[in-house]
Amino acid sequence: MSTPPLPVLTGLAPPVARKAPVALSTLSHRDLRRGPWWRKIPAYADVDEATFLDHAWQAKSSITRVSKLVETIQGLVPGGFTEDLERGMRHAPMSVRVSPYIVSLIDWEHAYDDPLRVQFFPVASRLLADHPKLGLDSLAEQADAVWQRVPQRLINVARDDYDDAAVRSMFEEIRKDYGIEIDDVRFLIRPSGTEPVVRVMIEALDEDFVNDFSQRIQNFFVA
Repeated sequence: MSTPPLPVLTGLAPPVARKAPVALSTLSHRDLRRGPWWRKIPAYADVDEATFLDHAWQAKSSITRVSKLVETIQGLVPGGFTEDLERGMRHAPMSVRVSPYIVSLIDWEHAYDDPLRVQFFPVASRLLADHPKLGLDSLAEQADAVWQRVPQRLINVARDDYDDAAVRSMFEEIRKDYGIEIDDVRFLIRPSGTEPVVRVMIEALDEDFVNDFSQRIQNFFVA
């Protein structure tokens, strides 16, 4: 079954644009830079175009620590900026991995105002003070709270060596030795879905009990 062609409408006026055309001067960000523009960075002064545009080289040469960035931009930034950057990076909430391409796009002579620098590399002088109500215990897990952190250990036992009866017997023996009720301990055994091991997890308020049990399990299967 064939589909009939759509009718062609003629004599209709073109739709009227609701907005004025965009000025081409505002689209300059779409123009790729030409020439060895990255060589203004001393660390990349001897890098040819083929190497600089190679993704493997970009990944290998990425900035992953502040000391490497300081070495790369040394001599380009205003006085005091390096120290400001080092202090700011110590407060960064996550690790940094920035390619040489991005580093070369930053105007380091005006580093404080460059938007790419602002996005990737914080400086201490521009950081805002923490809110006075900020706390580092968002789950209220202090010792006097309803919820609190408890000692936990995870032991991986090779699946071929694992003896379930021995593990459970050892757990009961140690639990009774420490006088710990069964409701006061979390004891979980499960085979891994990604590795050829059985995971044995023990969790209790008594840290000595947790350490003793995990050590005995390791000694039993290593011996």
